[in-house]
Amino acid sequence: MTRPTRSQVPDFFGPCRNVWRSSDAFGDLDGSQTFGLLLASTAVGDLSDRKSIDLLITSTMTADFIQTAISKSAKRIFTAEFTNAAAYDAIIAEITGVENPLGLAEVELGKQTYKTYVGYFDPNTSEMTGKVQVTAYSRAEYSAAITALTGSADLKAAFGNGGTAETTEIGTEATWNVRISAKLGADTFQISFNRDSMTVSGYADDATVAAVDAWADTKPALN
Repeated sequence: MTRPTRSQVPDFFGPCRNVWRSSDAFGDLDGSQTFGLLLASTAVGDLSDRKSIDLLITSTMTADFIQTAISKSAKRIFTAEFTNAAAYDAIIAEITGVENPLGLAEVELGKQTYKTYVGYFDPNTSEMTGKVQVTAYSRAEYSAAITALTGSADLKAAFGNGGTAETTEIGTEATWNVRISAKLGADTFQISFNRDSMTVSGYADDATVAAVDAWADTKPALN
């Protein structure tokens, strides 16, 4: 007697159903495996009277990500942080100017954020008795806010007992950040300037960061 390719599991508990299951895959279709499942109809009479139904169940593999672009980032940390606003602004103006030193096909000044604190000091103890945070989104607004806060007699009275009001661009409490969008050749990227560092991000071509690096080498404030 020839042994069947599928194992028959008979129903020993009455004429209900017979189920045949295939233990072998029928093949691999584009990464999907197809299995055979045989279901017997309700049993009536002998086993030979029962009919089987073939069902194909396909298990499809999940989709994969395909790389469509390369995005790199590089950071340059300065030896000393900027404390002079005019020197910092001159760097920004140079790289965003019409005659920019990198020969950029496109350049656009993006978001600017300037933050610092104005401190108020007691006239008798010289201790700081209060401070106000300054956040501005342009250099002009930043300078105007500092001027107003340091010159306010009401704030000096309220926070410093009539003493002095001062701000400093030295230390971690003062932060400047300017973002620039640019395109060199066919490569688009961003430059982020801080007081203590600059970051080139989003570039794909190593020649892009090499060009920015070569220009920064010529600027003492960026070394």
